[in-house]
Amino acid sequence: MWRLLNYRSVVAVTGKDRHSFLEGLITQAVPTVDEGPKYGLMLTAKGRFMWDFFLVPQEDTILLTPAHEGVMEFIKKLSMYRLQSDVTLTHLENYVVAVSLKASDVLKGNMFKDPRHPELGFVYVGPKNQIEETEDSLLYEDQRFLLNVPEGPLDLDQEKTIPLEAQMDRLNAISWTKGCYLGQELTARTKHTGVVRKNLYSFEAKGPVEVGQDVLVEEEKVGTIKSVYRGGTKGFLLLKDICPTEDLFAGNSQLSIRVL
Repeated sequence: MWRLLNYRSVVAVTGKDRHSFLEGLITQAVPTVDEGPKYGLMLTAKGRFMWDFFLVPQEDTILLTPAHEGVMEFIKKLSMYRLQSDVTLTHLENYVVAVSLKASDVLKGNMFKDPRHPELGFVYVGPKNQIEETEDSLLYEDQRFLLNVPEGPLDLDQEKTIPLEAQMDRLNAISWTKGCYLGQELTARTKHTGVVRKNLYSFEAKGPVEVGQDVLVEEEKVGTIKSVYRGGTKGFLLLKDICPTEDLFAGNSQLSIRVL
C-alpha cells in the first residue's frame, strides 16, 4: 500500500543546536516531538524556492526530506550556515520517503498524516527494509492533481518559484508567526501586500503538451506549462492571476485547471 517517492532523500540533523540552527533558515517553525511532523521550505536570500521537505522530529534528531537529486548540494548549503553551531548533517542512504492514501497500524511509529492536506493520506520516513511498494503511483498522482498539491522536486523551479505563487501558504509550508529566516523579507511583503501575479494550478489537457509550452487565451500568452505527467495530459502550469480560467490552450490542446 506504499508508494516510494524516489525523488526524495532523507537527511538527519543532529546536535544540541539543531532547532535554533534550522529555525533561522527555513519557512516553517521547527517542530518538537509533541507537535509532530510539519512541511517547510528553504528559500534563497531573495525569497525564491530552493527545497521543500517534511520535518520529522525525533528525540535527538530532526529528519528532512529534500530532493534526492542534489541532496549533497542541500547538505553543503546548510553547512555554510553552521558556523560554530553544534550541528551534524548526515545523508541517510538506507532511509526512504513513501506515501499511502490509506493508514497502516504496522508502521505507526514512522508514519504521520501528510501535513500539506488532510486528504493526501500518510507519509512514511524510515528504513527502506520496513516497507514494500505496492500502491499504484497513478492513484497518488491523481489525488495530488485533485487537491492541487505540487511536489517541489517535480513541479517547482529552483531559484525562480515564489512560494506564494505555488500556494505554499495553503499547504502549511510557511509560519507567519515565527522569527526571521532566509528569504523572509520578500515572502512577508508578498503576503501583506496581497500581490501575487501568478498562480500554480494542476491541469488536464485534451491532448499532449510539453514543459515550457506557452498557455494561451485567444493567442495571448497567459502562462507556462511547468511539469507534465500521463504522456503530457496532466501536470502543473503557472498562470497569470487575472486571466480567465476557461478557453486555455497549449498549442492545439485545450486545458482545464483545478481552482480551489
